[in-house]
Amino acid sequence: MCKFFSLEDFNGDFESFVTACYSSYCSLWKKSPVFNNKPIVRDTTAAEKGFEKTFWGIVEGHDESKIYDDLIRYKRISLLNRILATDCVEPNNQNSDIKWFVFDKNKRLFSEHYMYEIILKEMRTEVFLVTAFPINERRLCKDKELWKIYWKNKNG
Repeated sequence: MCKFFSLEDFNGDFESFVTACYSSYCSLWKKSPVFNNKPIVRDTTAAEKGFEKTFWGIVEGHDESKIYDDLIRYKRISLLNRILATDCVEPNNQNSDIKWFVFDKNKRLFSEHYMYEIILKEMRTEVFLVTAFPINERRLCKDKELWKIYWKNKNG
């Protein structure tokens, strides 16, 4: 089971909470995640407080996909480990916990069980982690429909 962080676990100490979230984020990269037999990479440029730019993009959002407030995004950062560390994504399996499809030239992975989505950009030799965020029922329904359309068109 995936452990979600809680600010209460840190007695309201936001700095300690953020540090724990960042530690969880960093632990993913120690596992050298892959997607479609390519390594998943991220923007390691140090940004605020020395944490990586991609981390801030995930927990604070940077696009219209910001459905939940930042605190929820922080709490669910451990889902990256759960989803991306799994190299057994069966994209065309209706029963798979993690599904993916291509939309706007990006790979979109989503999990109905965790109500979470990850956006990846596939390049020639690697896959770039763009962002990740919690999703609501409306977004889940849209993703499921796009997933069905994508795989139907891909498989004929």
